[in-house]
Amino acid sequence: MSNDRQQGLLKAINDLKTKDLSPSEIKEILEKVAEIGDKNLSDDLIPLIDKFENDKEIIFLLKETLSKLQITPYNLNEEGIAEEDADNVDGAIHKYELCVKLDPSYHWAWYNLGRMLDRKHLTEQAIDMYKKALEVNENYGDAWNNLGNIYSKINRFSLAREAYERSANCPAYDSKHFPYFNLGLLYDKVDDHGKAIEYYSKAIELRNDYAKAHYNIGRSYKKLGGAENIEKAKEFFSESIKLDSSLINEIRDQGVIIEELMALEILKKLEKFEVS
Repeated sequence: MSNDRQQGLLKAINDLKTKDLSPSEIKEILEKVAEIGDKNLSDDLIPLIDKFENDKEIIFLLKETLSKLQITPYNLNEEGIAEEDADNVDGAIHKYELCVKLDPSYHWAWYNLGRMLDRKHLTEQAIDMYKKALEVNENYGDAWNNLGNIYSKINRFSLAREAYERSANCPAYDSKHFPYFNLGLLYDKVDDHGKAIEYYSKAIELRNDYAKAHYNIGRSYKKLGGAENIEKAKEFFSESIKLDSSLINEIRDQGVIIEELMALEILKKLEKFEVS
């Protein structure tokens, strides 16, 4: 685009922002913007939604223009994810905010705002964003799960449990092993290790290769104490190492001798063979 056209475009957009124009003038400017503009105009155009919020016809024309420029909720959300990947949290937040301004029903962007605000330790704001996502889609399992994580982090255990249970009961949610695992963590926090084992076991039922769940069951059995529970702990620790060898150091930190687990595995294999 030539410099003259660029300057003309910016002047036209500034007129939209600052002047009281007739509907025909607004339409003419939007047509010009749609013809020579590009998706980088999202910062200039989306805030106009507030200015013209009471004029349905202008809002329709504005959103039509945005669509022609490929400024869509999907693209803004993807741009936010790209900012995340570049470790630009504030840039990601800005894109997600533009997204929900353009389409308040885009629950993925509300959810992503929650994640970013949580990263900035803006806990209450993050909670509000997850709630916004759930107002749009009450069966959004990831949002319930993350909401539970925040409540757990700030020791609001009843709310955390409710959020995890809602996540686990979302009909189309295919990652239910996460809320079950997190329920296990929650019960471990309050020293109800038996209940924790129940929920870790549910996580394993859904995803048998969930190494951390195997490890946590072992840890919970160890905390329960007693010879029988210690033996069960060793079995689960052993299984967790087979699934993820990086857990060895964490298991050592539990006071477990790794060589004993290896010997246990050897004995199990030997038991499979019958002496002829």
